[in-house]
Amino acid sequence: MSGSGSSHIPQTVLVTEQDAEPQFRPGSLPVPEQGGRTELLPVVQAPSDEETTQFRSSAVPPSAGALSAGPSSADGLLGQFLRDPGPFSFDAAILLMLRAHGANGAGSAIRFRAPLGTAYPAADVASVSLGERGFVTTVTPMGLTGPAGVLPLHYSAELVSEHRLHSSALSDFLEMLSQRPLAQFAESGIKYRLASSHTLPEHVPAADYARTVRKTLMALSGFYSPDIAPLLGVDPGTVNFYSGYFSTMPRSADRLKALLSDWLGLPVRVEEFTPLWVHIPPDQQSFLPLSGPGGSLAESFSQLGVDAAAGARYLDCQSQFTVRIGPVDWKMFQALMPSGGLYGPLLKLIRTFVGSELQIMLRPVLKKDAVPLLQLPTETRASSPRLGWSSWLSCQAKRKHDADEPVFTERHVDMAGNH
Repeated sequence: MSGSGSSHIPQTVLVTEQDAEPQFRPGSLPVPEQGGRTELLPVVQAPSDEETTQFRSSAVPPSAGALSAGPSSADGLLGQFLRDPGPFSFDAAILLMLRAHGANGAGSAIRFRAPLGTAYPAADVASVSLGERGFVTTVTPMGLTGPAGVLPLHYSAELVSEHRLHSSALSDFLEMLSQRPLAQFAESGIKYRLASSHTLPEHVPAADYARTVRKTLMALSGFYSPDIAPLLGVDPGTVNFYSGYFSTMPRSADRLKALLSDWLGLPVRVEEFTPLWVHIPPDQQSFLPLSGPGGSLAESFSQLGVDAAAGARYLDCQSQFTVRIGPVDWKMFQALMPSGGLYGPLLKLIRTFVGSELQIMLRPVLKKDAVPLLQLPTETRASSPRLGWSSWLSCQAKRKHDADEPVFTERHVDMAGNH
């Protein structure tokens, strides 16, 4: 995945050198001053009053007489729904009818009916028509009678017999009883789906809509608590935008790869089980038991198979992983170094996602054609090579492989100022 776009991050955020300012696609970094990935409103936004009025006027006016006259555009989405409701799901049909009617609730805009018989339903919406007060639709997912009816089967059989006698008294009575539960069921399918509810501003006041969405996404991500939110190392807008990843457990390497690839706009690979040498404190190293005061034995950590360890360190293969980024060009590589402006936000985003239990190692890979020659700073070259970070001593004119030798950890952040 590669980034595109003309938007870039301010110099104070990325790197200190003017010539090392890379170009990023819009929204790739959590900068509060800019929109894009850190701003949720451009992604999920309720329609304005003008847009809602335009939609209703192009579909079906809210008045009963206009509804009976039918839609003004037979080729529109509402016209397709009235001609053939089969391809529409239950929630999509309810949303379309509510937007076209303009009512605040499904009970005012839609009259629900149950299909006759117990045949297997081929679609969620069997039929739809325009009545005096709104839409009249036959739905199959829920009801008192029909294929999904909760009443005993003989009620559905009795309705078929009454229909043959051209009597609708029993059917109308049962539909009256089921109208309110079906309307509430239909509204719940919209209320708890942000992608649907934002198109009906009456569900959430316009002034509180943005705050409500942000609060909901932060709660789904697990960071809405007043005690946790201030401790976030990244911009809350970034967490909101990637709330789908943050709200899913367990947080696997594949999800981290997908998150970072989209956030950076670069190829990312997560290498698990990177070996890590862990130093053992001197007071916890194994030694022969010694007699303490009163003849008691001091703690010696010498039980084989329990707490004994040879040496002052041990190799841990479960507590560290490596994030491999690239290959990238020279400017992006400088931004990914500990002295660059992208290293800190990237490390904080990873730490927020994986927690504090694991160690993080970053390995930016520089393209082989972008590896600079080892030379001292000059008037035209302001940046100096950094030993172990951005300096390569090569005997060949061109490298055969990309440069993946530099590896950075969290301790390099403190070293960046003195390196």
